[in-house]
Amino acid sequence: MIPLILIVAGVLLSGLDAFYIQGLKIQDWQRRLITTSANASNDVVLIEVDQYSLDRMQDDQGIGWPWPRELYGGIVKYAADSGARAVAIDILFNNETPCAVTSDSQFAQLMQSSGITYLGAAFSKKGKPGSVAFGKPYEGKPPDSVIRQSASLPLPMLFKAARGIGSVSDYPDADGTFRRVTPAIALSEKADARSIPFFLYPLNLITPAESR
Repeated sequence: MIPLILIVAGVLLSGLDAFYIQGLKIQDWQRRLITTSANASNDVVLIEVDQYSLDRMQDDQGIGWPWPRELYGGIVKYAADSGARAVAIDILFNNETPCAVTSDSQFAQLMQSSGITYLGAAFSKKGKPGSVAFGKPYEGKPPDSVIRQSASLPLPMLFKAARGIGSVSDYPDADGTFRRVTPAIALSEKADARSIPFFLYPLNLITPAESR
């Protein structure tokens, strides 16, 4: 009964400007009350690149940040050999690596051979659209909230090697917390707008072949 009361209170308060943040906090609380680890799927494994990882690589292997990109290729290969159906890497590879060029090419080769890797791309409300015809045609007129003007894509060889590309760009609530994602964004507001799905929504992403 209490979780139900909290759900109703959270929804009502979040609809009032003066209590918007308080309503969101109540919704956070009720979600923690009704969510248990027993409901979590065992199909998803999270591999974090955190401070501990950075310290261990530096101290044990002498490898500082940014890591050579073939290391990510090694993770992809290990995951593929272990039976993973998809690997999604939430790191932007839109700039050339400070390591050797072969680092990118090795990463690309390992991605291409596994055929299960999805990469993220960043999209902004500012800037000018590039010349890349990326994504699927947007059906209808996109709402202003999902329109983005420019894209920062993975390097061409990585873009081509990935199985799919999705948007990793979104905006938090007023208190700085991410509680929801935009299922798809529209690249440009014009009649030729392209639809780009969210990075993990739900790994049914645009493939490079569909982008050309």
